Amino acid sequence: MAACYRLTVWWLALAARADCPANPGTELVDASDDLLGAYSRVDPRAFGDHAARFEAALPCLDALVTPREAALVHRQHALIRFVRGQVELAVASLAAAKSLDPDWSPPEALFPMGHPIRSLYAGASRSMATSEIGQRATGWFVDGYPSTVAPLERPFVLQATDEGGAVVWSGYVTSFTDVPDLTPPPPGVDDLVLFAGLRPVFHGVLGRQEGLDDALLDDEEAQVGAGLALDLEWWPNKWLGARVASRGVLGGEAHTGGPTAEAGAAALVGWHRRTADRVAGFYAHLGTHVETVTAWTLGESDPTYVLAGPAAGVAVDWRDADWRVVGTVEVRTPGLSLPLATTVEFQGGRRATETVALVGGLGWDRRALSLVAGDGGAAGLRRDDVVRIEVGVGIWR
Repeated sequence: MAACYRLTVWWLALAARADCPANPGTELVDASDDLLGAYSRVDPRAFGDHAARFEAALPCLDALVTPREAALVHRQHALIRFVRGQVELAVASLAAAKSLDPDWSPPEALFPMGHPIRSLYAGASRSMATSEIGQRATGWFVDGYPSTVAPLERPFVLQATDEGGAVVWSGYVTSFTDVPDLTPPPPGVDDLVLFAGLRPVFHGVLGRQEGLDDALLDDEEAQVGAGLALDLEWWPNKWLGARVASRGVLGGEAHTGGPTAEAGAAALVGWHRRTADRVAGFYAHLGTHVETVTAWTLGESDPTYVLAGPAAGVAVDWRDADWRVVGTVEVRTPGLSLPLATTVEFQGGRRATETVALVGGLGWDRRALSLVAGDGGAAGLRRDDVVRIEVGVGIWR
């Protein structure tokens, strides 16, 4: 998500500066000097042209201004507004300049004694009232200082930076309504979201006999196993997703102690609600499930079967910038002649770095398999209850 946010901010900044000069800082200084020259010559046409250059150069700045440079920006804006007859706005800009550079005074060469600018500057109040800027960015700079507050009663030079410290927005702000909203989007499903994990699996299996002849085998058998689980979940948008998962366990069969393996693929259809700092929602999934099982027979060999069938379920999904928790209920048909199998599972994780997360899961499975007698006939039904714990690492993007 952070990568998507940086790309978005970079693109917006690039689009906004498409018509900017190669060196906006130099252009700002040159326009400022030309502005003062046109004012001293009493050249209204040139003054208007250079005022437009000056105002256009500030949003192009790709470097942070110093407080003294911000004071210069305020003084030039004050002069532009004074010439345009916007006296109240000129006074507000003069007050901003005085707050940042109180030792400056209007030069007599431009503003001789009795000039209105001198009296306006002398009467400009250096108000200290501030307020929270409100809309967030990775970093705000107000009049050259890093800050999350800004003056209430005067304009200010506002700049925003990204995570790397690069300037992504610059402007001369006269009202809080002009502050851009550069809030990074919460981690969520409107962007490319990828969850991938590799987890060691610990199985505890309890097998029970049911059906035609419970005396053929012990009523219960238990087995402990271990293996690996791999899953991949991808949400290209906030409604549709896809999942591929597999799991292999040694000692996953309760009665034979043999290995088990299973895999599945599903399409995800969901609804998610975003708030300022989290995403919550639910989704349904429909797909296929394949597993290999070793049957207990009353003959000389225990054959291995591959069972495949549809799987469907629902899930509740909650996540924020660092955490994710998913609760899932799934039913599936491992074979046409077998009853439904059921899974209840909770998975979650915590982001350790921007892309790596610590992940885990706790699940319960109820599965079934027909027992085969020595003559090939049905001898009963075996049901396994599986409790599994998974802990590992994942990649979250």
